Amino acid sequence: MPQCCELNGKWVLYILSINDDGASSSISTPRSAVQFLMASSRKLHLPKEMGCNAGRGDIRLYNDIIHFMSNNSLGFHAGVEQTSGKQIVSALQKVLFYIEPHLTTLNGRKANFIPTYFQPLLNTVYNNPIAHHHAVKPLEKSKLDNLSQILFDCLSLPCLSPPNSSPSS
Repeated sequence: MPQCCELNGKWVLYILSINDDGASSSISTPRSAVQFLMASSRKLHLPKEMGCNAGRGDIRLYNDIIHFMSNNSLGFHAGVEQTSGKQIVSALQKVLFYIEPHLTTLNGRKANFIPTYFQPLLNTVYNNPIAHHHAVKPLEKSKLDNLSQILFDCLSLPCLSPPNSSPSS
């Protein structure tokens, strides 16, 4: 008997039939709209990558932060990834890009303020002014204060969230 479905008003009825070889075909049970929405809300969402001029260090860092989050099962709730999520990724990118040329200086002063969780992002060179025949600008207290304020402001935004561990229906 072939597989078929019957339309009964608003509902679709799936009929499971036995194939000629005796094996049953596998048709998943239909999910309700609530089940679909709940499953979608449990998924992690990330901001879109920057695509234009991907050779620039700041854009590569932004995209690598998104890949880093994806690889470590970090993300944002649905609906905030392009607003708050983008602000948080951008703030991280600005801070890491600014302090990267000064890492040896900061490490020499025992200023280990970058969490070890984000250390893999600093294994690639993104901001190397010397390679472009520019002088390394000195660290400025006002700039560091501004960047730390940007990070502090991100604390009030919907934060990163690991995937929900609720049982699937």
